[in-house]
Amino acid sequence: MKFLDEAAINYGKAVDDKPSEKYFLEPQKRIETAIAHYRKLERQEMLLRQKLRRHPRRWWPARRP
Repeated sequence: MKFLDEAAINYGKAVDDKPSEKYFLEPQKRIETAIAHYRKLERQEMLLRQKLRRHPRRWWPARRP
């Protein structure tokens, strides 16, 4: 995620320097969308880990002899 954040910053600087450059706008929007998706996935992972810590046996199948 660090690299996506850096890319968003750099594309933002490029757009600020030359707002008429159309090739910088679309990638910046895609990067921001990707960052939003990764943050959502991180939140989901965090919630799942919390559930697993609270109720570990609910999430694992019963062992058979």
